[in-house]
Amino acid sequence: MEALHIKRLSFGLLGLLTYIYFAIAISSGNTIQFDEKISVGLGRILANSQDLLLGVFSAVGATEGFVIIAMVVILWLGLRKKDFLALGVLIFALLSGYLLNTVLKNWHGRPRPASDHLVEVSSLSFPSGNAMIGLILYSLTAYFILKGLKSKQKRLLTFAVTIGIIFIYGLSRVALNVHYPSDIAAGYGIGVAWVMIWIHIYELFSRKAKKI
Repeated sequence: MEALHIKRLSFGLLGLLTYIYFAIAISSGNTIQFDEKISVGLGRILANSQDLLLGVFSAVGATEGFVIIAMVVILWLGLRKKDFLALGVLIFALLSGYLLNTVLKNWHGRPRPASDHLVEVSSLSFPSGNAMIGLILYSLTAYFILKGLKSKQKRLLTFAVTIGIIFIYGLSRVALNVHYPSDIAAGYGIGVAWVMIWIHIYELFSRKAKKI
C-alpha cells in the first residue's frame, strides 16, 4: 500500500511539473516550435479525417459529451454501486477542477490558435479545459471501475481504453484547431495532479469510514 501511495504521489508531482514547465514555456514563447511541429504533423496525418474527428469529439470530448457521460457515471455510482463517497468525490473533483481551470485560463490569458476553428469555442486556451476535465472524469471513472475488477485482463483492458479515449480526444482538440499541443499537455498535467489528490481524499475517507 505504501508503494502505491508513493507511485501516486510521483504521478501527481510529475503532472504538476508538466503543467509548470509549459506555463513557464508559454510565458517566454518557448512552445512555438513544439506546437508547430505537432500541429503540422498531425494536420498531415489527419488531413482527410475532419468528419471523423468531429464525431469523436462530439462523443467523448465535447462539453455535452462530458455531461452525458458524467451523469451516467453518477447514476451508476449512486444507484448501482451505492458508493456515495465515490459519488461525492467525482462531483467535487469535476466542479473544483472546472473552477481551477477557469482561474488558470484567466491567469495565463492565452488566446486560442488564430487558424479557423472547426468547432465553436469561446474561452481562453491554456491549459485546455477539455483535456483537464476529461482526464479527471475518465480517470476517476476508471479508478472506481478498477476497484471492482479482479481479472488482470479486464483491468488492463479498462486501463488501455481509458488512456486511448483521453489520448484521442486530446489529439482531436489540436486537429480541430481549437488548442495548441502545449495547452493539451498542460491540461493533462494538472488533470493528473488533481486526480491523484481526489483519489487520496477518497481513500482517506474510506479508511476512516471502515473504522467507525
